[in-house]
Amino acid sequence: MEDWSELVYLEDLRRKVTLDEYFANQVAQLGQNPNPDTVARIRERCEEMRCELEALARPDDSWWEWIQGDEPLMQSGGLALVRSGQIVWAALWWIS
Repeated sequence: MEDWSELVYLEDLRRKVTLDEYFANQVAQLGQNPNPDTVARIRERCEEMRCELEALARPDDSWWEWIQGDEPLMQSGGLALVRSGQIVWAALWWIS
């Protein structure tokens, strides 16, 4: 996974989350998808990503959702790993 931490700032952090919360929310947003195979593949990929991300973290680290931009159609966001008050890794997962 690519690291976008150089482009994410502390003021972009919006909500502290656990990886379980974050990925459960991502899967919950699929509730309207009528294709169970698609939902199953996405759930499987979320679990793989959660395991990869857990390997990056240390015990006192925290995960945060981040968003840049104030206009809903001109935003980007993702997930950031914070260690000792510094962003040490970030993923860019969406752009509107």
